Amino acid sequence: MRFCGSCGVQAGHGQRFCISCGANLHPAAASGRGTPPEPVFAYPVPAAGWPVAQVPPAAEDPGSWKAPPEPDGRRPLVGALVLAGLLVVGGGYVVGDRLLVGDGSPPPAEVAGGEPGPGPAGDADTVDVGEEAADVEAVPPPAVVPAPPPGEVAAPSAGTGPLRPRSVSATCQAPSGVDASGAPVTYDPANTLDGVGGTAWRCAGSAVGQRLVFDFGRPVVLASVGLVPGYDKTDPVDGTDRFGENRTVTAVTWGFDGGTVHRQEIAVPGREMARAVLPGPVTTSRVVLEVAGTGNDGAIRDFTTISDVAFAGSG
Repeated sequence: MRFCGSCGVQAGHGQRFCISCGANLHPAAASGRGTPPEPVFAYPVPAAGWPVAQVPPAAEDPGSWKAPPEPDGRRPLVGALVLAGLLVVGGGYVVGDRLLVGDGSPPPAEVAGGEPGPGPAGDADTVDVGEEAADVEAVPPPAVVPAPPPGEVAAPSAGTGPLRPRSVSATCQAPSGVDASGAPVTYDPANTLDGVGGTAWRCAGSAVGQRLVFDFGRPVVLASVGLVPGYDKTDPVDGTDRFGENRTVTAVTWGFDGGTVHRQEIAVPGREMARAVLPGPVTTSRVVLEVAGTGNDGAIRDFTTISDVAFAGSG
């Protein structure tokens, strides 16, 4: 049987510290060898032991086994072990009814259901907004595009939509004729804007240096130009190919406002539209098409023809 050398309370077998005063019961400590550790508890355990909750007895079952009651001397030990477990799990000291964390400050107030809970005294201005408010992302304000200065108009960007001139004129025009059925045929420059292959502007000879002038009546931004460099017609009566009977266009120059010029070469003229994409958007109100070269010089009809002209851009 052992007793605490400090307070005289009886100590159980294998017990290292006194459950009453916390003194070290190790023989080395009792003999003065080594330095005993600091007491485990900040406050001594009452001599009567820590109170144990009394559970009302359940109805006895004659067939069930029931453990014998523990001696009263073990109740202080049970209370001490429970308190020691709380200290290990909490990582701090028990002071009254509050747990102090490592830096000595109390933990934040717990919040149930995402609503603000009461905090420590003096923290009346502290508010917990809850988990739902934390999930809401801030929406940035819409970007504001500044308006151009007064009197300044932003230049339109060049697109690919078709543009139709308001009028067209030419420096030459072949006289009217008749087709295989005797119906009259005219070669007005306006035929280049009707989108019909069976009609055309026609000029006698090679027509090199002759011009077609297209007027939009307003500034437009051009991205591409094009032409059908011949007479895209098959006679509806006898099936004669008029494309091969006339000269074809092998080169033209496109002139724009301000003196800008773009040259287009057509190596193999055909019935399809020969398009030329301009190096960059060109703003202009007029376009001058000048014939710079022709082919099919041995044609049985010494005329230069253009069936259609097309422009693409914005405006």
